[in-house]
Amino acid sequence: MRTDVEDLKITDSRFEQITGIKIDRFRNPGVKIAGDFIVDLFYILFGGSFIIFPIIYYLICHFFGVSELDRLLGNVPNWLFYVAVIVHIGISVIISIIIAIITNKLLHRKLANLRKLFLEVENYNQVLKAIDIKDQLEDAGNQGINLKDRARVLEALKLTREDLIRALKTEKIFRDNKDFIDQNPAIFTSNLASVRALQISDKASEWSHLLNQTLQVAVEVQEEMQRFQNHN
Repeated sequence: MRTDVEDLKITDSRFEQITGIKIDRFRNPGVKIAGDFIVDLFYILFGGSFIIFPIIYYLICHFFGVSELDRLLGNVPNWLFYVAVIVHIGISVIISIIIAIITNKLLHRKLANLRKLFLEVENYNQVLKAIDIKDQLEDAGNQGINLKDRARVLEALKLTREDLIRALKTEKIFRDNKDFIDQNPAIFTSNLASVRALQISDKASEWSHLLNQTLQVAVEVQEEMQRFQNHN
């Protein structure tokens, strides 16, 4: 990838640095939820062994008619201990599932705006990938690449990148402090007008569809920024 294109890319690490959210939360949500479930299960299962398990064991012994004296003396059938272990595991799994569902729903609602911006970042990077492929074709000896149009597309992408970065930072500000935006309305300024001005007049240009894609990303980002303002 040429340097001028590489420098425009919004990398995963940059996304995580700005938002404070691991990108796997959006790219591999199922894996992330499963990982959180396993962590919760571990803490509940083993952390609860000192509190929950003794209570379960006591209740099971009581249910099956084991006296307090026999339990203290250890005169309890071994199979009751294994029953208590199975019940403890079952309860831990159920609690972990409930926690995972509630946490995921709350986080899904909290990160709804960021999820939309993540998709726009993905679309933006896809445009860069398309330019990279065209550059590789040119480097391989293919002719007919309009360098002027390429420069226009890169300029549009640069402006769109600024809007994306601003939107990501704004979204984080909302999560951290929703009152901030009311005191800073100027943060909603956008480069959309500048991107529109760079539209290629030749609709048949091989770069025109890339610029249109860039413009679409810019439009979506601006609309998302306006939704931030309306909802907060």
